[in-house]
Amino acid sequence: MSLAGPIIHEQAQLEELGWDVKILDGLDHIQAMQATQVVPILHSWLASKLER
Repeated sequence: MSLAGPIIHEQAQLEELGWDVKILDGLDHIQAMQATQVVPILHSWLASKLER
């Protein structure tokens, strides 16, 4: 069972609730939680929130 399965399945609903959802296709949980994957996403997200 995929850990991301429920997130993928409910992505539209989560986004309607105000969540920012990023699916890292082709990566397993261990790969997706590495800094090389996460830091650029967090940096971009934080920069977009600070621009407001």
